[in-house]
Amino acid sequence: NGKTWEIKNSVAGYSGEGYFVTPDKGKSYNSDFKTKSPELQYRIQLDNPGLYYVWIRGRGPKGGSDTVHVGIDGTAPSTSDRINFSPNGQWIWSKNTMDLDASGNPLRPAVQISEAGWHTLNVWMREDGFIFDKILLTQDANFVPAGLGPEESSRAVAGIDLISPVFVTASAYTLTYRIGGKKITKPVTLTAGE
Repeated sequence: NGKTWEIKNSVAGYSGEGYFVTPDKGKSYNSDFKTKSPELQYRIQLDNPGLYYVWIRGRGPKGGSDTVHVGIDGTAPSTSDRINFSPNGQWIWSKNTMDLDASGNPLRPAVQISEAGWHTLNVWMREDGFIFDKILLTQDANFVPAGLGPEESSRAVAGIDLISPVFVTASAYTLTYRIGGKKITKPVTLTAGE
């Protein structure tokens, strides 16, 4: 599809070293996004199975560029897709999807974790131009992040300190990590069955 997440830092107010954005060409994926949409993957370790509420910190520059999908372990549950950002043009923490409950209120995004251990948290573009800064999972239904939110979790995986998530575009992956303080970025191409 020619789309990819890019790291940028030109819009002030982000946390860390930058944010992720896809160039705004007016494209959106409401369905088939698992196969068509650019994806970010985060390896996470969770000690407690159960329901996790999803918060996303981001910025919808305008209508048509203000939604994103979240999944877990490559699945796209309807409970965490179409996360919406309003008002536009501001950095906000969102806990709303475009889906509505019986009373007309936005449903809260959540993912179900069936067992403790390592999982992959997926973030797919729904509308290009959306600016993605941070993701937060919590089992506390009353937790509300403020400002830049809590400090980032450790990124250590088996002695490797991950700097950024895996970027997925078709069959090409890029992994950036640190071993012994040295930053390494490697392009990786996977073939069927890997």
